Amino acid sequence: MTCDVDPHFATIGGSAAAIAATLALTDVDVVVDDPDVEPPYYF
Repeated sequence: MTCDVDPHFATIGGSAAAIAATLALTDVDVVVDDPDVEPPYYF
């Protein structure tokens, strides 16, 4: 698994099983990211 952490979000990449396990965590805020949707910008 790889990750990129920014002040307003973190992106992870890995196998489908690793992503599913991360999404199932209850002690970490995790949401699905759609690569076809432009992320929000913070100024």
